[in-house]
Amino acid sequence: MTELEKMGLVHNWGSLDLSKKKGEIKILDTSLRDGLQDPSITQPKLSEKLKLVELFSKVGIDAADIGFPVSSEFHKKEVIETAKHIVKNKLGIKICVLARTQPADIKAAIEVSQKAGCPVEAITIIGSSKVRHFVEKWDYKQIKKWIKESVQTAVKNGLEVNFLTEDGTRTEPKVIKELYLLAIDSGATIVTLADTVGAANPLNAFKMVKFLKDNVIKDKNIIIDWHGHNDRDMATTNSLWALRAGAQRAHVTVLGIGERAGNSAMEPLLFNLQMEDAINKNLKYLQDLTDYSSKIFKINIPNNFPGIGKSVHSTAVGIHASAIMKARNINREDLANTVYSGVDAQMFGRKTEIYIGPLSGKANALYVLPKLKIKPTEENIQKVLDYSRNKNVILKEEEIKKILKP
Repeated sequence: MTELEKMGLVHNWGSLDLSKKKGEIKILDTSLRDGLQDPSITQPKLSEKLKLVELFSKVGIDAADIGFPVSSEFHKKEVIETAKHIVKNKLGIKICVLARTQPADIKAAIEVSQKAGCPVEAITIIGSSKVRHFVEKWDYKQIKKWIKESVQTAVKNGLEVNFLTEDGTRTEPKVIKELYLLAIDSGATIVTLADTVGAANPLNAFKMVKFLKDNVIKDKNIIIDWHGHNDRDMATTNSLWALRAGAQRAHVTVLGIGERAGNSAMEPLLFNLQMEDAINKNLKYLQDLTDYSSKIFKINIPNNFPGIGKSVHSTAVGIHASAIMKARNINREDLANTVYSGVDAQMFGRKTEIYIGPLSGKANALYVLPKLKIKPTEENIQKVLDYSRNKNVILKEEEIKKILKP
C-alpha cells in the first residue's frame, strides 16, 4: 500500500498481494551473462564488471549470474576474478554461473568455485520444447541422461544446482513435470522456468508457476525462479505474475539488455515490487547503476524509460504544473511528486521537474524563473510563455536567459 492509499487520497482497485511475500522475493541479475548476448552493446572490461557488481550490491541485488565460463578461457578468468571480487569485498551477492548439461560446462563451473574459493550456484540448462528437440535432433532419453549426470556431478563437487528448461514456456506439461522431477531427484534445489523467446503472457506465467508448484514441487523445499524475455513487451508484467503465483526469484538485466527485445528490465521490476511492498531495496542508487551501465555498455537510456528516464519525472503542461506547485506551496513534496504521477520520484532520490513549453501556463514560469534567479514578473512570465508557444518548443535554461536578457 502506497502512502497516498494509506492517507485515503487515492483508491487502489486491486493489489498483487505481494506484500505477503516480503523478505522472500529475491532478484537475480544476469546482465553479465544473458545481457552480454545483446549484439548492440559494447562488451565491458573486467574493471567495469567489478564496478558494476559493486553497484548491484548498493541497490540490493540478491544474486548475479556472472558468466558462462566454458565459453572461453578468457571469459572463465574474468568470471573467476568477478567472483573473487564479490567475496573479497563482502558485497553480499550470491554468485551464479551458466552451464549446459554437458561435462565440460559442469567442469568449468566447478573450476570457478574452486579457484574463486567460494560457493557457486550452477544454472544448468537444457532445451525442453519439441521445436528445439526437432531442430537439434536430440534423443529424449539422451536428454534425461545428460540432466541426471550433470546435476549429480555438480552436486557431488559442492555446487548448488539451479535447473532451467530453455523454452520452458513453450513446452507441454508432461515434459516439464518429468524433466524437473528428474533434476530435483538428482539433487537440484532451485528450478527456473524460462521464457527464453519471450512468448509468454501474464496468464502463461501464472499458470506455469502454479503447475510447477502443484505437480512438481508440492511439499519439497525447492525454490522457483522466473526468467523472462521481452519479445512481446510483457517481461515485467510476466515476472510480477510469476512471483504472484509463487516464484521466489526473478531474473533481470540492467536497462533490459539482452538478445532480440532483451530481458526483463531490472528497473521497472524493482520499483513495481517496491510499490507493492514486496521488497525493500535502496532505489536511490538505481540511477547511478543505470547511468554507469549506459556508459560501459554504450547504450542510451530512453528519456521515457520507466522510473529512471530523464523525462519520466517532469512536465511542461500548465494544468499539471499548477497542481504540482499547489502541493509545493503547502510543503507537500510527496503530493507534488504523485498528484500527476503513478511512480513517486522520491523513490529514486529525485523530484518532479517543471519546464516551459507550448502547453505551459503561469505555474510553469513561476517554478522555472526563480530557479534561474530571474524575477517572475508578469512581463517576464508572459514573454517566455509567448515565445515557447510561438516557436512551439520546450525552452532550455539558456534560451530563457537569452529571451529575458536585460
